[in-house]
Amino acid sequence: AALLVGALEVDDLLVDREHPRVVGAFAAADLPDLPATPARPIPDIPPDMKRPALPPTRVRFTGEAIAVVVAEDRASAEDAADTVLIDIEALPVILDPSEAADPNAVQLFDGIGNIALERSIGESVTDDIAAAPGVVEVNIRQPRIAHVSIEPRAFLVRPDGDGITAWCSHQAPHRLRNALARAFGLDAERVRVIVPNVGGAFGGKSQIYPEYIVATYVARMLGRPVRWIEDRRESFLSAANGRGQNQRLRLAATATGQILAAQVEIDSDAGAYPHIGALVPT
Repeated sequence: AALLVGALEVDDLLVDREHPRVVGAFAAADLPDLPATPARPIPDIPPDMKRPALPPTRVRFTGEAIAVVVAEDRASAEDAADTVLIDIEALPVILDPSEAADPNAVQLFDGIGNIALERSIGESVTDDIAAAPGVVEVNIRQPRIAHVSIEPRAFLVRPDGDGITAWCSHQAPHRLRNALARAFGLDAERVRVIVPNVGGAFGGKSQIYPEYIVATYVARMLGRPVRWIEDRRESFLSAANGRGQNQRLRLAATATGQILAAQVEIDSDAGAYPHIGALVPT
């Protein structure tokens, strides 16, 4: 599975904190102990490919959040967010997972490479294919797709003594509870996750996102509830995508059409950071 190689590096970040009704505005440098976004434990994925809740130095994909603005109302927060000034140096981009897997490709993670995981499933059928009377080969490109659920991601968190209570449009409340507890060093019993009706998900609401980590951190820091609701543009830019695969298929058969063996090689686009949905062959 090859990573999409992102193309931006942050040199400097300036945030206007004087906007009316703004409670606070923060970049990664303002929150030095902000936890990284917990990932589901997947063996063999390099730990240095972890996803920061706010990137401190390098932005790895278009749409990655680089600052957070907290305001008394949504409109004020959006207006203040428009005042964020950044100085960014563009880096090369690779959009194809097979090209990204090349050892000579530009590196998304310096010193690690772009391959998050290599996995084989089943037994080798190379000899069966070589001996078969007929072999059909085809290359298929599955484009990246967005989940486009009716209701976008939404997260509300309230500090509760030494714990937290969170409301979230989510598919797996216990997974979210455990991830929040792990990120903030809390016992799972101190984290309560409430999931109201979920307006669509398709796998896109099964994980924890950096916005949830940032909202929780800021809520605990300010001692007040914090709410984040994505709009459709943010959903396309920064939510998880699916598919994005190059597939090479070989099917061996007898002269009468009886299938003898099938072999599939997949280069899967896991995005800028490994996510379980992009690492499952589909």
